[in-house]
Amino acid sequence: MEKRKFVINDHVVCEDRCNLNCDYCLAQDSKMKENHDFKRHEDGNIYMNGEKLIYEAGNPLSTRMNTTIEKIESAADCQILKLSGGEVLMIHNFENYLLKQAPKYEKIQLLTNGTLLSEKLIDTIASVENIQIQLSLDAYTQKANIHRIKSEKLQSRLLDSLRSMIDKGIIVEISCVLTDESGAELYDFAKYLMQYEGRVLLNPYPIRGEYAKQYYPDERTINNLDKLLQDYSIFEKILPPRPYLEELRDFLITKRKKFRCVVPYFLLGTFDDGAVSTCPLGWQSAGNINNEDAKKIMESIAHDDIGRILTARIPAIKYCQGCFSTYDIFGLYVKGEIGLSDIGKIPIFNSPNTLKRVEEVKKTIQ
Repeated sequence: MEKRKFVINDHVVCEDRCNLNCDYCLAQDSKMKENHDFKRHEDGNIYMNGEKLIYEAGNPLSTRMNTTIEKIESAADCQILKLSGGEVLMIHNFENYLLKQAPKYEKIQLLTNGTLLSEKLIDTIASVENIQIQLSLDAYTQKANIHRIKSEKLQSRLLDSLRSMIDKGIIVEISCVLTDESGAELYDFAKYLMQYEGRVLLNPYPIRGEYAKQYYPDERTINNLDKLLQDYSIFEKILPPRPYLEELRDFLITKRKKFRCVVPYFLLGTFDDGAVSTCPLGWQSAGNINNEDAKKIMESIAHDDIGRILTARIPAIKYCQGCFSTYDIFGLYVKGEIGLSDIGKIPIFNSPNTLKRVEEVKKTIQ
């Protein structure tokens, strides 16, 4: 059968398994937050709610991970595989899963909070040219990163890991959630990252979800964005395209997205248990490929009644109106505010095949 084409498969593995407890975590149903049934047994392995967190032959989790990704690949053709959790590095030997997937994709992007990155693991990742890291880091000081990291020692370790990855040639995208604290030091964070110019991308986006009101960026964030826009020529090589930052600034003021969201056309949202989401940012079920027709599920994304609502010309529902993400760069591309070359400046998209796919997907938008 003909496969549905996307740019990215945003594949979530064990979303309820994490070793942090960020103040603004979107996984409100996380088992970590409910009962913290996370323990290391005498056999040396980590378990969560009785499931052994290890990637090895014969382990149920490993079997599920392998079977599900194969079923997804049978129905969807994606240039990039993004892997996230939870914290996927809690799964022992996860690097073996990475190495298995890497030859099948133009690029692999691993989203991690960085706390479990060892030098050995960094070396393994650095040995594979098409694997990039997306590091969850809201600021370079622990004070501004307080909603994520509570320890100065851990914050220092994260910065050491960042330096190690850069030194070993890994491209790193900084996933920076803008909050009241992190937004107040956004400009200084950009200045700090300039030491890694050409190897790092600072990609800021606003906090969303239940805790947005409590930790929402204030006037200090707007002022910092103004400074970044004023000095854009200085920071251009570590920032997303200028129109993205301008739209981000406008969104933070109005708290409402004013342009069409096309994310479901470009991104497929999937989970290791076979669930497929109508939108990778909304986590509403479109079905499960392990017990339903995979082709029908893929074709429904952005095309069925729900998909048409999610991709309305003007955001139609409250959740979509209040959602702004780094993937809105595709919306800016579709409405002509940025070009294909601008998207190519973002490292994960910087390959001829991926940019060709971006162009192909744009032509399918109804």
